[in-house]
This record gives sequence, C-alpha cells and structure tokens, in this order.
Amino acid sequence: MHPIVEFLKEIDRTPEQSPRDLLDTILRESRKFTGAEAGTIFLVRKTREDASQVEWLEPMSLQNDAIRLEPAQLIVPVDDGSIAGHVATTGESVLIDDAYDLPTTAPYGFNTAFDAS
Repeated sequence: MHPIVEFLKEIDRTPEQSPRDLLDTILRESRKFTGAEAGTIFLVRKTREDASQVEWLEPMSLQNDAIRLEPAQLIVPVDDGSIAGHVATTGESVLIDDAYDLPTTAPYGFNTAFDAS
C-alpha cells in the first residue's frame, strides 16, 4: 500500500479522537513517513494586552525518540532566530536533515539549550 494511503487510513481510524490526539497521530504518522526521530506541531499564540501583539509558538504535539522534553521547555518566539520561528515568520517550508549541522548561511540557528536541559 502506498505510504500516503497508509497515513490517511491511520488518521481516519479513530475519528472520535480529540484535536490534540489527532495532532499527535498526524505527527507520529508524518515522522514514520519521513523517518524523522523528532517533530513538533506548533500553534502561534498572541498576547491580547496591547496592539503590538507579541507572538510565540506553543507546542501542541511534541515527539522525540532521543530525549524527553516537556512542552513548557519549547516556547519559541516568532522570529528568525530559530528554525520554527523562521518557518512561522516566512511561511517557508524547511527540511532539516541534521539540526546540529546547519549551514552557516542559514538565517536561523539550533538552540542547544534544550539538549542541555
């Protein structure tokens, strides 16, 4: 069976799942499809206190085969400083084969503080 069909069937198997469970399923199946050892689905959040509306990314689904992370550790500003912030700012898709070996010309960086914690 084609991997895309398998992906869609897995998502359709449990239509009663909560939105968060659905995101977990989508992320898990996407990681299987791509062979990724980790992945995160973020939601853009905004403050409502003032007109400038500070934005940040909050993880809605977080999976990592190598290290255990809590979602609170991954609050990311929406700016070009991080991979996820860059994607949120520009709307560009970015394929990262190895976050530890980013090109020096990349406008974003990998925050190793998460690994250290």
